[in-house]
Amino acid sequence: MIRGATTIRIGQSGPAFVASSAAVGLAALGFDAASRGSSLLIAPAAAAMAIAVGGWVVGRRASPARVAPEELHAAFDATSIALTLRDGVITHWSRGCEALYGWGADEVIGRDKYDLLGSRLRDVAASPIFDPDELERELTERRKDGTTIDVIERRSLLAPIDGKQHVALVMIDISDRVRAENALRESEARLATAMAARGIAVAHWDLGDGLEWSGDSEGLLGYPKGSIPDFAAWAALIDPDDLRATMEIIADAAARQAERLEVRYRMRGAKGDTRWIEGAASPLYDTEGKLESVVGAVVDVTDRVERNAALAAREAQLRSVLDAAPEAIVVVDSVGTIVEFNPAAERIWGYAAADVIGRSGLPLVAPQDHERWLEVISRDPGPVEGGAPRPAPSTGSAVARDGRVFAVELEYGYAHTPAGTLVTVFCRDIAEQIATERRFAELGAELAHVSRQSAMSELAADLAHELNQPLSATVNFLATARILIAQGGELARIGDLLRLGEEQTLRSGAIIRRLRDFLQKRESEMRVESVNEIVRESVGLVLFGSAQHEIELIYALDPAVDRVLADRIQIQQVVVNLVRNAMDALRQQPLKTREIVITSRAADEGLVEIAVSDTGQGLPEAFGEQIHARFATSKSGTAMGIGLSISRRIIEAHGGTLVAENRARGGATFRFTLPLFEEVDE
Repeated sequence: MIRGATTIRIGQSGPAFVASSAAVGLAALGFDAASRGSSLLIAPAAAAMAIAVGGWVVGRRASPARVAPEELHAAFDATSIALTLRDGVITHWSRGCEALYGWGADEVIGRDKYDLLGSRLRDVAASPIFDPDELERELTERRKDGTTIDVIERRSLLAPIDGKQHVALVMIDISDRVRAENALRESEARLATAMAARGIAVAHWDLGDGLEWSGDSEGLLGYPKGSIPDFAAWAALIDPDDLRATMEIIADAAARQAERLEVRYRMRGAKGDTRWIEGAASPLYDTEGKLESVVGAVVDVTDRVERNAALAAREAQLRSVLDAAPEAIVVVDSVGTIVEFNPAAERIWGYAAADVIGRSGLPLVAPQDHERWLEVISRDPGPVEGGAPRPAPSTGSAVARDGRVFAVELEYGYAHTPAGTLVTVFCRDIAEQIATERRFAELGAELAHVSRQSAMSELAADLAHELNQPLSATVNFLATARILIAQGGELARIGDLLRLGEEQTLRSGAIIRRLRDFLQKRESEMRVESVNEIVRESVGLVLFGSAQHEIELIYALDPAVDRVLADRIQIQQVVVNLVRNAMDALRQQPLKTREIVITSRAADEGLVEIAVSDTGQGLPEAFGEQIHARFATSKSGTAMGIGLSISRRIIEAHGGTLVAENRARGGATFRFTLPLFEEVDE
């Protein structure tokens, strides 16, 4: 029998309802205050248990006017309610507790609840000593199957029963809420980590002096946490002009009720340096559309600003170099589209940069050079190290805007960029240079011609003597033949005289022909020539009357290196000049010591060395250093040295060198080299 049951009507509410419901519930649990001679402390415990079943009672739609005590007992029993002594020993365990924890009442009655369930304050690793007077706490507890749940435990102290203090416990499962909170916390942690990794600082400004920073946002700006506690402290760090501009941006956004705004300002760093800050903010408005606060995320972009400034400075410097460069510079991409066209290029081609940038560079190149141009700009230069070699400087033909074709010298440079390879083409207009070189070549040829004429004029007496001998002999032979014909002499004798006269005439003609070829003004013509023939013909031009000087001429020519690639007349001019110099050096020497030696031998790198040595007095000490100077001469007196200067230029044009040195036994040696011609077996 349940005593003290209270009648509950549908729709009853208020404190009386709560108290009566609690009384009924406690009576249903077997606590009969009247029979025990003591009253129950309804207070918070009664309220908690009443709330647990109140919804069930009020929500019933049944028609009976009275709720049976058995139904109330069932309602309370389905709720997670337990009674324990003050030390935690369980005295009552509802079916709701059995469903929540998995332990039956017979398994838990008489056991310490907190020990059995491994109870600990949520988010606390170790189990603390619970405060017995604490009325509500969040706990993490262990179920019978080993899993854990999170609950809110609400406690109410009951009046002592049989001298023992009882506690009514109501447990509410909040595991789903805790999981949601943990997920939110993890999400916030990931967000905070990501923001920290990107250096994003977040702040909330309430339009007053209140400024709240998220996490270590101040640290991301270089300041210790808590060092920028309010708006005034922040404003004191901002450049005054930037602060004014930032506040104007916020005011404008508020006036438009914008959902987003962007800011950029300079901030004094913790070390006194200037830091650049960029970010975005979201204005928050009240129901009337008035600005309430601003939440902003900012990033320190000082490094980026400084890099951009450095890049801008470098670009400006490169631009100034491009603009001031005396040579034309054209930058194209790998398909030939023009990217840069400097003022020098504008001058030589006649196009404005705006007319050609973004267009193909082919119109700048003569049609015959198109294939070479496309091959060079589209090649893959490879990495900086170990890549394909850069193309060697080359010459080509360019086409100006007015159709004029002019010669250019080209050099190439490659640069790897994220957008692809860029090719920088350095172009030099060499039309004037070629014309100048042509004029100098003509002047050089003229000077060489004059030099040959001068050499022959100095040999005029010897030449006249040399020609006089065959001509005189021819006259004598012809006169004798005429006499024999008149006397009716033997025809055989007359024929011999005519033959001898013919030979002397041909000899004279050969001398004149060699002289004419030597003196003839002509273009340079490179051919395969014989060293032996060049040397002997050259000596023949000089030593017409060598017997009168009593000079001994010695040849030591190597037949293995007889073939050279040279201009015959130009090399003859060099040999003539060197032999004449040797003859001049021997004029003052004793007759028996006058000797000229001409040798040839193989030199390094596919060259042939030809040397002319004499037994004269040798060269002055300073001459070895002066031989490369203009008008250097080995002679004394008024000699100008044009012959040696021309000879040196001729040899250098052939790819060789001309040097002079004194012999150890006395005298001098002049050596020059020529390219050896080597036949390739097919």
